[in-house]
Amino acid sequence: MKGSSISVSMVGRSVLLEGYVAGYGNREKATAIAALIAGPENVHDRMQDRDTTDS
Repeated sequence: MKGSSISVSMVGRSVLLEGYVAGYGNREKATAIAALIAGPENVHDRMQDRDTTDS
């Protein structure tokens, strides 16, 4: 996803998402893909919003 840097780790049955995401849509896409793998209850979103206002 353009402007995002996401790390995906499996911890037991859980998916851990860390890093930076550019925009709400990219966050939703990443968590939806992870939920397909582990189920929505097993997705842990630790992503941070990337500030896109700086040039």
